[in-house]
Amino acid sequence: MNNYRQIIVLALALSACAPTAESEGNEAPGIAITQWTAKMEIFMEYPAMVMNVPGKFVIHLTRLGDFEPVRTGQVTLQFTHEKGQVTTVVQEELLREGIFNPVTALPEAGAYTFTIAYQSADMAESFVLPDFVVHPSLDSIAPEDDDGGGIGYLKEQQWKTDFATTPIAARTIRASLRVSATVRPDQRLLAKVMAPIDGILTPSDNARMANPGQKVAKGEKLATIGPSLSASNTWAQRRMSYEHAEEEYQRAQRLSKKEAISDRELDNARRKYLAEKGAFEKLSGLGTSDQFPILSPINGTVLSVNTVLGEEIKAGDHLFNIVGLDRVWLDCLYYDMSDVDFSKLSGLLLQSPDQSRQIILLAGEFRIIDPGTTYDLQSGARRLIISVDNRLEALKPGQRLIVDLFTSAGDSTLAVPVAAIIHEDEGKVVFIHSDGETFRKVPVITGAEDLGWIAVQGDFTAGDRVVSIGAYQVKLASTSAAIGHPHAH
Repeated sequence: MNNYRQIIVLALALSACAPTAESEGNEAPGIAITQWTAKMEIFMEYPAMVMNVPGKFVIHLTRLGDFEPVRTGQVTLQFTHEKGQVTTVVQEELLREGIFNPVTALPEAGAYTFTIAYQSADMAESFVLPDFVVHPSLDSIAPEDDDGGGIGYLKEQQWKTDFATTPIAARTIRASLRVSATVRPDQRLLAKVMAPIDGILTPSDNARMANPGQKVAKGEKLATIGPSLSASNTWAQRRMSYEHAEEEYQRAQRLSKKEAISDRELDNARRKYLAEKGAFEKLSGLGTSDQFPILSPINGTVLSVNTVLGEEIKAGDHLFNIVGLDRVWLDCLYYDMSDVDFSKLSGLLLQSPDQSRQIILLAGEFRIIDPGTTYDLQSGARRLIISVDNRLEALKPGQRLIVDLFTSAGDSTLAVPVAAIIHEDEGKVVFIHSDGETFRKVPVITGAEDLGWIAVQGDFTAGDRVVSIGAYQVKLASTSAAIGHPHAH
């Protein structure tokens, strides 16, 4: 193989000394081809080949995983003549990143199968041109039809900017209704913590009182109520009142047996005892002789604290709000008056107002609480309330969102990424990648959006590649006076 490479190189050196069509004042027309595989794009420029005349192949290779140029590796060019003769050329170094430029001459005119193989440490790919022709003379080359030009955007420009293309393909696109929403606590997971007794929040006993935003477990202490000299409904007094009512009821029972009191007096003692017993047992086991802890009734987060250290409080005062965030409500407002069956929603797309963050919820991860039967009194908009799974706590109460409600199972239609759509004065357009460095602008009619994809109609077919990242840069290139892509390698 090494000897064969040397023969090829020697032949090319000798041929460089011989007169060529170009040296005689004529030049073979240029040819450009573009192919895409799942992993790589090749854009290759070369002159129409004439027997025994060297031709330079300028090969641009782009990795489709990140649309970066290749920076290592080698290419092997194999030309197989229709009679079986094989000519192989290997170039082991790049001219510069992304570009190989092997030169070769082919010894016989006719039809060839031309294979270009790329090999690097982490990737191997090949491309095939089955109808590659070598002409017997320059005069035998038929003139090429002018393709009418296009929008030129060079590979070197594509590689230095954020750029990508995506095949246009049929996708299932669901109809959707866009609404605004506010995240609110699930009312069944919202707890108001009230003071059960009178007292005071002494600083010495509340050095670790719960703060807003703090996560708490059910039964965890939020604060401690101590006795107050001015309070008449303290924990100690509750216990004393219960014990006194119990003693009075026991005494009334003894006197009743001796017929020393009436049945009415016994019944009054019994009623007072049961009332004090019920109030005491509700709090029993929680307090010490003079301190009473305030405990969280649920697992959740402290939403607000409505008291301060040292404050004297009364039974029934609102001390804390605790909210469980495993589920939250989306309070959606919409003005659409069409008859939408919200019970059949197939999914939700939640986005921050700047659309920088997205959350996708599938059927089963949300539940309709109010299907739009109530109205917002201020705006007149209908209210749709949806309970959503929030175990990762990505949604916070008070947060404002844009919500796409997917109202159908969807239809299969050609679609492109939403980022591919460019808005112009005349309407919406996309840019189709015609070949490696040429694009064409295509007006489109758009339909429904679904998770970053949008239904489109226009002058293209499935499989055409649309610019999905960097479309605006191609638009700027389309306004340039220079059409085409003349450049040297």
